[in-house]
Amino acid sequence: MRLLILISLVTLILACGGTKEATTDQIAKIERSKIILEDGYIMDVTADDSTKVIFLVRHAEKDTAVKQNPVLTEQGVARANKLENIFKGTRLDRVYSTMYTRTLFTAQPTSESKGLDVTPYDAQGLRELMNKIMASDDQYNLVVGHSNTTPALINELCGTDLKNIDESVYDDLFIVVHDGATGVLYSLKY
Repeated sequence: MRLLILISLVTLILACGGTKEATTDQIAKIERSKIILEDGYIMDVTADDSTKVIFLVRHAEKDTAVKQNPVLTEQGVARANKLENIFKGTRLDRVYSTMYTRTLFTAQPTSESKGLDVTPYDAQGLRELMNKIMASDDQYNLVVGHSNTTPALINELCGTDLKNIDESVYDDLFIVVHDGATGVLYSLKY
């Protein structure tokens, strides 16, 4: 087996070995536990009773002219709707978001389409959020955060050392598959 790392983005950061033969890192959709990339490559992220699948995104494009609690731009609204379309065919048990307008508006289309309320979390309490996710019966979770909280939560889950997401980047979709002891991180785009 060989490990292919796409130069544009480290597509797989693996705690233990693995294989990837895709030519893109762009998600087309998720159906059940299958992540389907735009090139047709399919990744399986099946969770058993002891496994959690945590999808993490930074909020969509925000209005940078507004300094206090900005809303999403038109492009951000389109991205939030794209996120909802990606998750149409798969299970989500819980959607988490900070209580900022930009994160709530990013989470809203997906949570509404799944018939789920958005569960708020404190951006300063990432370890508590991680513990809550790991202790819950919810297996498939979406966490909408920020350029600093998203990589920080991944670091808590996987023991990685990711840096903050660049302020101009809104299209990262991270997937952590966690067995209760270690997490495997998939870094993709949407």
